Amino acid sequence: MVEVARTRAAVDATFDVYDVSAPLRFADASLGGVLAILVLQHLPHPAAFIVEIRHCLRPGGHLLITAPARDSMARTSQNLYWRLRAACYHLVPGVVRFYDTTSLTRLVEDQGLTVLECKVQPGRVSVLARS
Repeated sequence: MVEVARTRAAVDATFDVYDVSAPLRFADASLGGVLAILVLQHLPHPAAFIVEIRHCLRPGGHLLITAPARDSMARTSQNLYWRLRAACYHLVPGVVRFYDTTSLTRLVEDQGLTVLECKVQPGRVSVLARS
């Protein structure tokens, strides 16, 4: 996916791969923005990841983060796999976590960022925040 992004980028950008469950390898206040799409739900300590992002963001820098939405669709799915994940996300380590506007907003704000906007779309919830 990173190679595809490099070849398709319409702007001069750098694409790297990192272990986001470890401390990020960026200097404090060195990034103007961070985009984290469907990453948070896989991490054992999502709050620690957001703290790392906050340290890396410049004052006024932005974070756009998306995660799977906690909604009735997953719990009523005909697919047993998704029904089990939706029902057990908080009990089983490594299972995808689900969020809603309240829980994702609270998670981001509790780590010292200011939420500017929160949206729910089918299957996902997004937060735009500023440092």
